[in-house]
Amino acid sequence: MTVNSGGLTISNLFNQAGSLLVVGENALASVSGPASNAGEIKLDGGTATIYNSGGYTITNTGLIHGDGIITMNLNNQSGGEIRAEDGNAIKFNGGGSNSGKINLQGGTLQFTSPITNSATTGQIEGRRQSTCRGL
Repeated sequence: MTVNSGGLTISNLFNQAGSLLVVGENALASVSGPASNAGEIKLDGGTATIYNSGGYTITNTGLIHGDGIITMNLNNQSGGEIRAEDGNAIKFNGGGSNSGKINLQGGTLQFTSPITNSATTGQIEGRRQSTCRGL
């Protein structure tokens, strides 16, 4: 599914394995409940936003990458990857936990609240010049 412009409002976001959700630049995907991603979420521009005002968490076992904003806490589980690619920035308006992989490939990753990295399974990897705030 692709949200190119304007907005999409859904009660719960469940992006299943093998599925792709693209939120385009200047687009807003508004989620009023919890969210989970087992597929791929691509934020396709600096103002691409997955918005939630209820304090819910996005649980990730898939891939989240691109350039944009997610206004949810993160629960990045084993098998999940957050990828900050060269020239892109992902901002989480919240904190959370990481038991999967945070991969800084020259991009910027920002959390507005602390995130806890699991000592046994959480991986934070970086190459080139990367910026990570909130860890």
